[in-house]
Amino acid sequence: MITACSTVSACQTATMTEEKLKKFESDQEDSQIGRNGKILGRKIGYVRVSDADQSEALQVDALKQAGCIKLYHDHGVSGAKTKRPALDQMMETLKAGDTLTVWKLDRLGRSTIHLLSILENLQSRGIHFHAITQGIDTSTAVGRMIFGQLAVFAEYERSLISERTKAGMMAAKIRGVHVGRPPKS
Repeated sequence: MITACSTVSACQTATMTEEKLKKFESDQEDSQIGRNGKILGRKIGYVRVSDADQSEALQVDALKQAGCIKLYHDHGVSGAKTKRPALDQMMETLKAGDTLTVWKLDRLGRSTIHLLSILENLQSRGIHFHAITQGIDTSTAVGRMIFGQLAVFAEYERSLISERTKAGMMAAKIRGVHVGRPPKS
């Protein structure tokens, strides 16, 4: 820390450096330190139950035992919904090096395509993913392999949806049913 400044710019540089240091320290306050002294990201948990009468206790206990320092809860919200308040808020707060942890993969989403979309978003941002009961952990080689397999299944599901849509459109056309937007009058 500089106690006396010879020029105004030197004082500003020292102040900016101190501000950056404070921001870095606050960003890292929830981070964990690995065995080698390297800063690991935070473990953030996501809890979802679809019925308002269901209990979150099992998921919360498992996530706390896994070392999650913060939990986001969507209570009484279906996994089929892609927009969920706590999920959206959590996705905004996650940063590179963090690990998103869920009790089971289906707590994050029901649709393979939606799950893959979330996982690809996490991967592109440098965020790890861990599903406790399935043993998926993208910070490991096996976890990345499983993620790759999920991507293959999601691509397969997208192809099947496309094929079914085209077949349905063809069948409707054969029956004489107009497919698509209504004709202009």
